This record gives sequence, C-alpha cells and structure tokens, in this order.
Amino acid sequence: MSEPNTTKKKTRVDEKTLLVCVNKRLACGERGGSSLANCLEQMASDRPASGVKVRRVVCLGKCDNGPNVHRYGGPVYHRVETQKLPEIFEEAAGQS
Repeated sequence: MSEPNTTKKKTRVDEKTLLVCVNKRLACGERGGSSLANCLEQMASDRPASGVKVRRVVCLGKCDNGPNVHRYGGPVYHRVETQKLPEIFEEAAGQS
C-alpha cells in the first residue's frame, strides 16, 4: 500500500509574487494582515492575466512596522492600509 501524497503544490515565486504577513500572534495579524491578503487574493482572482500571485507567510521579520507586504525581489511595504493595495498590486503586475 502506498503512502498518500501530502505534499503541497509549490507555486513559482517571482517578482509578481506578493508575500503578505498574516502572523496572528504578532503585529501583522493583529493589524489586519489577513484582510490585506484577502483583498490582494481577490484582485489576483479578478485579474488572472496580471500574473500576480499572493502568498500568506508567517513572518517577514518587520513586526514593529506591520502589517507588511513584500513584493518578492522588491520592496517591503510597511504599515500597509487597504487603500495602498491597488498601487502595490499594479507595481507587481508591471514586473516582467
């Protein structure tokens, strides 16, 4: 009898990947990291041709400045608020 495949599907991480801290015990989670991730995931779903991917992460190491969003290979955005998300998304979408 074979073992079930329990490995997660890995997605390619590139400059169009937004890493969103959702740590519930520290600043980002308490300050709305999960809501930010939900919004960005909805944007990516609404615009699949953009190629933007959203990954939830446990910590980006910038807890004092959370919530944080990091564009892989680019800037880390601190104290992110919902109104900043379209700009962050468009910057990621514009990467090639």
